[in-house]
Amino acid sequence: MDQAVASALWDLSVRYATAVDGRDSQALLSVFSDDAELIVRAAPGTDRPDRTLGIEQIAQVPLRMDRFERTFHMLGQGAYEVEANHATGTVYCQAHHFSIDATGGHDFVMYIRYHDHYTFLEDGTWRIKSRDVRVEWTESRRTDG
Repeated sequence: MDQAVASALWDLSVRYATAVDGRDSQALLSVFSDDAELIVRAAPGTDRPDRTLGIEQIAQVPLRMDRFERTFHMLGQGAYEVEANHATGTVYCQAHHFSIDATGGHDFVMYIRYHDHYTFLEDGTWRIKSRDVRVEWTESRRTDG
């Protein structure tokens, strides 16, 4: 695989995580194509339905993080398959969601695999066309704050 393409695809996930943690909707939209979708799968063991978000709803994701004191998305490995102007990839992530209440600090951790479809645009950039967010498991931790 071409290292420049792999780097460009990896950069999309870095920018995604940075935008969510930074509560920056414009930066988040810059990693997606105009017709993108974000599929959010329910965590195992929950009764919540899966949701598919269009581009306008994707813009709201960073704002929804305001319910937490702060978040911290730590990316792991990524693997990609490229074919012409399209690519697929899987990126691993630990997403920490820190909050404080009367009993102290709490960290809700999500162990995620992003299953992505990418498209190469006429302007010479790669974008996420579809991101399927699959939460493999979660845990809650008490923290020092």
